Amino acid sequence: PTASAAQCIPGFASVTAARQNLRLCICSPGCTFLGLCETTGSHSVTIFRNPHGAALAPMCSPALDSDESVLGANLSEEALHLVTAGRILRIPLRECTLAHVPKPMVETLPGGINAQALLRMLDAS
Repeated sequence: PTASAAQCIPGFASVTAARQNLRLCICSPGCTFLGLCETTGSHSVTIFRNPHGAALAPMCSPALDSDESVLGANLSEEALHLVTAGRILRIPLRECTLAHVPKPMVETLPGGINAQALLRMLDAS
């Protein structure tokens, strides 16, 4: 296998760390979509759209049976493919309802504080 160019995806590490039963971390070929798959649960799979500088990323979670175990997954630019113990699913991403659409990041916070400068300062500490 060959590694492609590294890409920074804001906040993805903290979202990943919050998952206790994380089984897979998947990415579409163009890094437009990212996915986290936990072992079991009705919402064990969550797909995120790469935020590209926005404060939050839109996300969706296809509904599975509560006892369904995710054995494998593949994420393309058009669809999510899941393998469970009992079935193989193809879920088009356009049918995956967005749970949250991010607002564009503001340049200036109340009090005239530069938002980008504040984030850089917090990242440095």
